Amino acid sequence: FSGSGDYLALHHRLDQGTSGVILLCRDRRLNARLARLFRERRIEKNYIALVCGSPPEDQWVVDLRITRLKGRYACTSGGPGKEAVTEFTCLDRADEVALVRARPLTGRTHQIRLHLASCGMPVLGDRRYGGKSAERLMLHAEGLSLVHPGTGEAVRIEAPVPREWRERVGL
Repeated sequence: FSGSGDYLALHHRLDQGTSGVILLCRDRRLNARLARLFRERRIEKNYIALVCGSPPEDQWVVDLRITRLKGRYACTSGGPGKEAVTEFTCLDRADEVALVRARPLTGRTHQIRLHLASCGMPVLGDRRYGGKSAERLMLHAEGLSLVHPGTGEAVRIEAPVPREWRERVGL
């Protein structure tokens, strides 16, 4: 969001290797409002992932808490950790891989990667959570939708799917 001066605040971070949309704020006056939109879960985040395996359903939700165990992030059902919920939609299936849209309702570190791995469908290229080798982590932040904290207008920010994805999966 525009502003003046040298101020720049990061609001939407991506895991290393993930491509796509990130959100920065250049206006100090709007920064707190933007942070509140994220905190109140009023920003819709959409990702796409190329996963190992094939989802048994076209749509599903994963509601597993995320915690740190022995220095690594992990999913837990109940017990310690922070609430994490992700909605998934299968967009396409091919030999041993599927193209999936992920909509995280919370914003935990490695949330999409962990939730997909917990379903037996790790992201292709995600060696940390069991994904098969690939030229990169096949996770892409496709877009964000929000109400602009200054103007009140609906905003949709999108990043095109990387070229190598289009070639690989025929997008």
